[in-house]
Amino acid sequence: MVRCAAMPLDPSNLYKAKRSRESWISQYVLHNAAVKKLVPEDQLLVFRASQGWQALCKFLDKEVPGASYPIENVAGQKIDEMMENNEFVDRIKKEFSAGLLWTGLLVVLFSVFSAVLVQNLMNRNV
Repeated sequence: MVRCAAMPLDPSNLYKAKRSRESWISQYVLHNAAVKKLVPEDQLLVFRASQGWQALCKFLDKEVPGASYPIENVAGQKIDEMMENNEFVDRIKKEFSAGLLWTGLLVVLFSVFSAVLVQNLMNRNV
């Protein structure tokens, strides 16, 4: 399996591992190195979207299309759009807000109940 070359030595420790930006970059670099080592050079294209159609079409032995190369997710812009127009995300936000409201209400009720109980206990002892 290609991915195991990029996994920690102890897979049972996978969820305990520190997940910093540096560790993700390290895993990415290790994974890419493993793929480059295992896949024959003539069957592998290391491609960046900024290269456009030329490199991709040459690798696939196809003609370059007349249309410009589609670049949609500039600087993560697509992720922001997906988050804004996503029913699932909206539902999570609503449920989280409702959960906060109910939690706050329960805290207030518990506080009032505790205060009344303490007051009654103090009145009995006096």
